Amino acid sequence: MESKRIAGTEEILEHLTAVVRGEVKETLITQHGKKVVVPVRESDKLRACEHILKVNGAFREKLDVEVSGADLFRETLENVWANQGKDDARENLSEAEG
Repeated sequence: MESKRIAGTEEILEHLTAVVRGEVKETLITQHGKKVVVPVRESDKLRACEHILKVNGAFREKLDVEVSGADLFRETLENVWANQGKDDARENLSEAEG
């Protein structure tokens, strides 16, 4: 059950997008106590961009991993375990594959 008091992902992304587009304003108080409404700072816009990119996975590294030698490794393990006893070898192999 969603709480209406907690912002959802879509609402947060909409707000971040509004910040990036300069649609969000902030109120500053001058030295004389006067309130002035100004656009958010560029640093805030850049930070919002960064958060949006993170949500969309832009900073994830993609790795292509090629596994070689798996058959040799398996044969080596089987030989080692065979020396321990055939029942132990089967049990260990099942656990390793598990």
